[in-house]
Amino acid sequence: MVTSDRWDKPVRPKRPRRRSPRNFYHDSLSETEQIQLKDAAKVENLGDEIAVLRVRLKTALDERPEDYALLARGVEMLT
Repeated sequence: MVTSDRWDKPVRPKRPRRRSPRNFYHDSLSETEQIQLKDAAKVENLGDEIAVLRVRLKTALDERPEDYALLARGVEMLT
């Protein structure tokens, strides 16, 4: 462990940055979903995982708007 000259306190070395969840999910999303993910992630205090879920739910509902059970499951996951 390294010490700081200023306060002689131990300083933790910086860890390598983790891969961003958005980059992690990037390859699994269509181009349209990637754009929607950017918009969904703008909501304050919204985690990337929830943003991806919102985008996937919207895509599923666009493809099968008559599937009420799908809507109910998706909303349940978000609450």
